[in-house]
Amino acid sequence: MVKKSGAGGKAEHELGVSFSVAFSPRGDVLATCAKRRVIVWTVLPWTIRWESNALKDPSDLAFSPDGSCIAAKNTSGRLVLFDARDGAVRRVLDKGAGEGSAPVFSQDGALLAHGSWDGDVWVLDVESGKTIGHRSFAGEMIRAIHRFDSGWLVVRSPTTATGTPGGERATFLPLDLGGERDESLAIGDADHTTVAPGGRVLAVSRSHQRELALVEIPSGRVLATTRAKFGGTGAAVCFGDGLLGSVQEGRVEILRASTLEHLGGLEVPYPSDVAFSPDGSLVAFGSWSDGSVMKVSEVLTL
Repeated sequence: MVKKSGAGGKAEHELGVSFSVAFSPRGDVLATCAKRRVIVWTVLPWTIRWESNALKDPSDLAFSPDGSCIAAKNTSGRLVLFDARDGAVRRVLDKGAGEGSAPVFSQDGALLAHGSWDGDVWVLDVESGKTIGHRSFAGEMIRAIHRFDSGWLVVRSPTTATGTPGGERATFLPLDLGGERDESLAIGDADHTTVAPGGRVLAVSRSHQRELALVEIPSGRVLATTRAKFGGTGAAVCFGDGLLGSVQEGRVEILRASTLEHLGGLEVPYPSDVAFSPDGSLVAFGSWSDGSVMKVSEVLTL
């Protein structure tokens, strides 16, 4: 159960185990990675639209930009494309390339990118399932891939054998991973990242430095920082309507997106993820045990 810091707050809906959470682009559907299955909920009234065990041990998922399909990835790197309406498996995009970063669609939904802890980045054609691009960064791991302009922003981290904490870089790559665009900016220690709407700010969770930072894209200039305490269940960050959610040790903090001013805090058992609805009215808390959805107005303390 989610508990609000300070005055009590009532959960709109209980999610149970929900390692990853994501609202559809319209905000009328919420998808979660549960134990050994994907669960998709209709929002208000809360009902299960469908659930599928076609993907064992799912860890991450993402909606296509038009909301018609969901790409889900598991701990073995298996990548499955579901129909968002009924849960039918449209295509198995990857049969298991090892654990790695979450899937992300291109802006038009035609392509899908994902990465591995072994430093590989793939771009797939969603319609055919064919690989149209592949890049390998030896001795590194791919922490995250974000949509950016007409390409991808790939967050790379050196492995313990090739570097020390704090050597993460964000690299700009074209859609097909070819071409000439291969610029990078140093972002320091980065456990988890997310790009703000508009694509000009990167939020970075830094466990070694115990801080949350806003980094300007593409200059790399640090715009703001605040102290943070990250635990062992995740350090996810997510932008909402002028807000930023930050998964920390036993809590999810809500901050002002532009300044990192603290606006609210919640106790969440074993928190793993956070997501805001597109209209900014709801916030979903992923958890290894007891996820939940609340009204944003119930969370804010200012």
